[in-house]
Amino acid sequence: MLSRTITLAVLLLASTLFAKPTYLPPLKLKSKASNDVHMFLNKEKQSTDIKIQKSSARDILGRIKKSSNNNKNELYYVLRPQRTLDVYISPMQESREIQPISGRFEINGSGEKKYWLDENRITEEDYFRKVESKQEEFIPVQQYNASLIASEIETLLNGPEPIFIDIARKPIFDDYTLYTTIFGYSEIASHAHADGYKGQDIGVFFNDGGCSNPIGYNSGYYVLLNTCSDVLMHPTAVAKTISATAPLATLYAYDGLGTGFLSSLNMNAHNPTIEISSHSWHYLTNGVYSAYDKNMDNYIYNNRLISFYAAGNISSNDTTSFVGSPGLALNTIAVGAINPTNNNYASYSKWKNSNVRNQKPEMANYSEFYFPNINIDVWNGYFAGTSASTPYTAGIFADLLSQYSFFKRHPELIKALIVSGEKIPIGNASSYDLDNNSIAAKGIIRYSSIAWNHRFRYWSGSNSCCFDNNNKITFTETGIVPNTHYRIAIAWLTNGDYVILNNSISQDIDLRVYQNGTLLKSSISAQNPFEVVDFTTTSNADLTIEIYRYANSGSDNVILGYTLWNDF
Repeated sequence: MLSRTITLAVLLLASTLFAKPTYLPPLKLKSKASNDVHMFLNKEKQSTDIKIQKSSARDILGRIKKSSNNNKNELYYVLRPQRTLDVYISPMQESREIQPISGRFEINGSGEKKYWLDENRITEEDYFRKVESKQEEFIPVQQYNASLIASEIETLLNGPEPIFIDIARKPIFDDYTLYTTIFGYSEIASHAHADGYKGQDIGVFFNDGGCSNPIGYNSGYYVLLNTCSDVLMHPTAVAKTISATAPLATLYAYDGLGTGFLSSLNMNAHNPTIEISSHSWHYLTNGVYSAYDKNMDNYIYNNRLISFYAAGNISSNDTTSFVGSPGLALNTIAVGAINPTNNNYASYSKWKNSNVRNQKPEMANYSEFYFPNINIDVWNGYFAGTSASTPYTAGIFADLLSQYSFFKRHPELIKALIVSGEKIPIGNASSYDLDNNSIAAKGIIRYSSIAWNHRFRYWSGSNSCCFDNNNKITFTETGIVPNTHYRIAIAWLTNGDYVILNNSISQDIDLRVYQNGTLLKSSISAQNPFEVVDFTTTSNADLTIEIYRYANSGSDNVILGYTLWNDF
C-alpha cells in the first residue's frame, strides 16, 4: 500500500513538472543583443589599463632619451584603448498580420517537380504567379550601421526604444585586433611613419591566386603585372596590409600562384625598382626541400631579392606542422603568426623544419588584423594567419628600406638584422617551436630596434674571396659599453641547386666573439645559413669577431652579411 502511494505521488509530481502550459506569455518588447555582442561587452568589462615600467633612458614611446636618469625605472600607466564594434541596430516592432498562405514543393529522382498552393495541386507557372499575387509588399525595418564602444552599446540597450543589436561582421574576438593597435606594438606609427618613412621609392612584389581590389588603399601605388583573372578577398587583404604598413611603397601584383613568375620578374624594369617580395601562400611538401624552394633560392641568390614567405597554417586540409614551400628555401625569410592579444604563437602557425634541417621559421610577427571601414564585396576587413603576418613584415621592411637604402639588394643583411634585432619575447616560443633551439624566431621585431643601434658589414665575391688562409674573417669592434646587452649575427646566401642535390648548405660558417682574449660567446650550427649570439658585456674592452668557414663545398659565391646590435 505504501509503495502504491509513493508511486502515485511520483506520477502526480511528474505530470505537474512536465505538463504543457495552458498559454504562452505575451510578446513583451525589450531591447536585446546577440550573444556575440554580449561577448564583446563582457570582454571589455574585464579589460584593464596596463601598468608598465620603462627605463628612464627611454621615453614612453620607447625612444632613446638624450640624457639618462641613472638608468632608473619609471612607472607609466598605458590607458587601454576603447575598442569599437561594428554593429547594426534595428527597432523591434509588434508582429504584423499577413494573409495566410501555404506552399508545397516536391521533386523526385527523375527531376519531376510538383507544386501545391493552399493544399491545391497546381502547375509551376500558376504557383509562382499566384504566390506573387498573394504576397504583400514588405518594407523591411530600417537598420542603422554604427561603430560603437561598449558604453555606447549599453546606453542604447538601456534606452526607451526597444532595439536589437548584432555585429555587422562575425569575428572571433580573441583573434582580431585593430590594425592601428598592432602598429603601436611594433612602433610603426611612432618610429617609422612619424619620421616620414613610409616605403617611398620601394617596390614590393606579391603574387596570389586572383588579384586585389585597390579600394581601401592608395590605388595610385598599385601596378598589376599581368591580366586579372578574378578579384578575390585574399590578394585584396594582402595588398591592404602592405599598403597600410608602407603607404608610399609601390605594390607590384601578379595574379597566379607558384614560382613561375620568377622567369619573367625583372626587378630593375620598374620605377621604383622591386626590392622586396611577399608571398602569402605555400605548397605542402611534408618538409621536403622542393623544386619550389630551389627556384626561389636560386632567384634570391642571383638577384638579391629580399623575400618573405608565409610559414603556412595548420588546418583541416593541411594538418602537418612542416613549414610550407617555398618558405623552406634557405634564402627566404619564413614568417610565423603571433596572436597580438598575448604575444604567443598562434595555434595554427607552422613551425617544423625541412629535411635540410635549417631552422624555420626565421621570425614571427603579428597577425589577426582588423581593418575598419572596408565595405567591398570580396572582403570584410578581417585578415588572419601567416598570410597576414607576412605582408605586414614586408611592409615594415619597406619602411626600413625607405629610411636606409643601404639594405637594398642585401637579403643576407636583412636576415642577420631580423635574427639579431631586439624583439618582444614570444611567450610560448620554446615550447611551441620544438625543433628551433637558436635565438631566431623567439621574439617579435620592434621598429626602433631594427632601425637604430646597429652596425653592419657584408662581403660578396667568388668562393675564394674574403676568408684568409685559416678560413677566417677577423676584425675588432671598439667602443664597447660594459654591462650592456648585445646581439651579433651573420647570414649568407646559398645556391638552391646545391641544396636540392645534397640536402645541406654549401658553406658552413660559424661565429665566435672574444673579449680580453677569452671566448665570450659562439654560434656553430651546422645546417643554418645564419648564426646569432646573445650576451651582456662585463667590461669596455674591444670585441674580437671571428667568422670561421668551418666547411666549404667550393661551389657557391660568398654573399655574407653581419650585424651588431646593442641595447643602450
